[in-house]
Amino acid sequence: MEKSARGQVHRLFKGETNGLTTPIDTTTVQLEDGSSVIRLRSADNKNRNHKNNNNSHSRKRERDAWGRGRGDHHSSGWLGGKDRPFLEFILYKENIESHGVLNLIARFLHLHVKNFDVSGTKDKRGCTTQFCTAFKLHPSRLAGLNQRLCGARLQVTGYSTTRRQLGALRGNNFTVVLRAVQGANQVEIDTALATLRTNGFINYFGLQRFGSTSLRTHTVGAALCRGDWIGAIDLIMAPTSGDGDLKLSAIRQGWLDHRDPAETLKVLPRYLVAENALMRHLSGAGRGRGGGGGGGGQQQHSTKKDYVGALKAIPRGLRLMYMHGLQSYLWNKAASYRMQNFDPLRPIEGDLVIPLDSELDEDLTTLGGGAEEPDGTTGGGENEDKGGEDDNTTEVVVKESAKFAHVRYVTAEEAAAGTFTIDQVVLPLPGRMTVFPRHSTADVYRAEAASLGIPMVDPQGGHEKLGVHHVKEFCMTQLPGDYRRIVYRPKDLTWRTVRYSDPIAEIEPTQLQRLQDAGKDVANGGGEGSNAKRRKVGACAVESKEEEEEEGLTTPTETEKEKVQDGQVQGGVEAEDTYLGLVLSFFLPSSSYATMLIREATKMSTALEFQKKLNVT
Repeated sequence: MEKSARGQVHRLFKGETNGLTTPIDTTTVQLEDGSSVIRLRSADNKNRNHKNNNNSHSRKRERDAWGRGRGDHHSSGWLGGKDRPFLEFILYKENIESHGVLNLIARFLHLHVKNFDVSGTKDKRGCTTQFCTAFKLHPSRLAGLNQRLCGARLQVTGYSTTRRQLGALRGNNFTVVLRAVQGANQVEIDTALATLRTNGFINYFGLQRFGSTSLRTHTVGAALCRGDWIGAIDLIMAPTSGDGDLKLSAIRQGWLDHRDPAETLKVLPRYLVAENALMRHLSGAGRGRGGGGGGGGQQQHSTKKDYVGALKAIPRGLRLMYMHGLQSYLWNKAASYRMQNFDPLRPIEGDLVIPLDSELDEDLTTLGGGAEEPDGTTGGGENEDKGGEDDNTTEVVVKESAKFAHVRYVTAEEAAAGTFTIDQVVLPLPGRMTVFPRHSTADVYRAEAASLGIPMVDPQGGHEKLGVHHVKEFCMTQLPGDYRRIVYRPKDLTWRTVRYSDPIAEIEPTQLQRLQDAGKDVANGGGEGSNAKRRKVGACAVESKEEEEEEGLTTPTETEKEKVQDGQVQGGVEAEDTYLGLVLSFFLPSSSYATMLIREATKMSTALEFQKKLNVT
C-alpha cells in the first residue's frame, strides 16, 4: 500500500466522524516480506496499559473483579460509573459462617476474597441475611452462582460509592425459636418477658466469644500477655474436644510429643488456619511472613525457634481474637461481681457512666470497632478478619475517641438523686485508654489478672495497665481498650407462643422459604422449590428490620394438657399440639449476644454441653 493510501486509512479511523464510539489508535507495521499493514487498537486500552506500566501500585489497587487485572474506572463497560465502583448485594446463608460463603464465592469466580466486604460476621448456626459489597463485580457473574451455592442465596441490590466496613453496623434484628418450652404457662411467660423488656439483661460476652471447644481464647490471650510464647503455641496446638476424630487428636498430640513442625505440617488438615500458620513458619515453609519484631525474608534456619514470628503468622483477625477474648473474660468477671455485690437496678457512687444523650449509646457494646466473632473464630477469621489491616477504620476510631471523652464517674450526690440509670453504667475492657470504677469492682480485674499470671502494672499511679513485655501486639497496654454497657434493654422485644405436634416441624419460616413459597427464589428452581421439604430452624438474624408483630396465641386449657403425656395419648397415637414453642423477635446492637438475652429469659445455661442434654427430638 502506498504511503498516501496508508495516510488516508489512518485519518479515516482517527477522525471524529468515523462512526465508532471508542477512539482508535493506528500504527503502520512492516512485515518480514517487506509489505506494510496497519494495526488498529483501542486508544483507551493503550492509555490504560501505559498508565499501569508506569504505576504498578495503582494497577494493583484498581484490580477489578472481572479477573482481568485492571479496574473499570476508565472503561464505559462498568455499569456503576466512576463514582460507584462497588456492587452491593444481599447474602442469605444458613449453616455456614459469613466469610466461609465469601471465600467460596471468591473461589468460584477466581477472585481474591478481599474483593468482598461485610459489616459483620454472622453465626454459622443461624439463618442470616446481610448486605455485602464487591469491587467492580458484574451482576451477572454474581447472580449465576445461585445455581451452585448450597445453603446460600445472593441478590444484587445496586451500586455503592463505598465498601462495607467491618464493624460499621448498628446491630441486628433477631427472630429466635425456642422449642419444647416446659415449666411455664402463658401468664408466666408473658410476665418473664415483660420484666426482661423493662429491666434488660446483663450484657455478658457470650460463650462463643471464648471458643466452642476446650481451647478457650482467653487462656491463649493470657499466655501472650505473659510472654509465654511456647505456652500459647501449645495451647493452640493441643488436642481439643472439638477435634471430632482420633486422627486429628493424634496429630495434635504428636506436636506436643515431638515438636517437629515440618512433619506436623504434612498431616495437618488445611482448614485449621492458626495451626497451619504456626507450623509453616516454624518449619521454614512460611519464611518471609516476618518474625519476632523484625521484617520478613528470613531464611529457614532463622524461623526454627522464632515463636513470636510464628504467632504473628496467624491471620490478624484470629490473633486479635485471643487478646479480645482475654479482655472479654475480665469484663464478664467484673460484671458478675458488680451486679451481685451492689445495687443491680441503679448506679452507685464510683460507677462509670456514659450519658445516653451523648448519642453514643448504640456504640457502647463494640470492642474496638470489631465485629462479633462466631464460635470463637473470626472469619478465618473475623473471618480471617479481613478488613482488619486496611485503612477503613477512621469512622470507628472517631466514635471510640468520642466515647472515651464522655466517660465519667458517678458522684454520691448523683447516685442519691438518681441522675443516671443502670443502662448508662459501663465497665472497661482493659487497655491504655480506659480507667477502672472507683469501688471494689476494680479489684476483680486485678485478682483475675493475677490468677492468670498477669501482673497489674501501675507506672503512673492512677491509670491501671497490664503487660510484662514489649511485643506491642500481644501487650494489653497497646490495645486501646473499650467500654461496654453492663445492662442492655432490648429494643422491639415481641413474642408469641405456638403449639405443635411434630418435633421437627417448621415454626417460623426463613426469608428464603417465604420467597420459595411465593415462587420468587432467585435461584429460579435451583433444586429447592416451594414444595421442598422444610428443615428445622433454630434462629434467624437479619440486618434489615422486620416490622411484623404477632399477638401471642392462647395457651391450651388444663383439660387439653391432661391429655398429653410424654408426647402421646392413650392408645399410642401421637397427641395433637404436644409441644409448646416460643418465638422471640428483638433488636440488639453490634456485639451484644442473643444467647445472653435467652439465658436471662429462660434462666438456663447456654453452654453447649448443657443444651445437648435438652434435646427433645
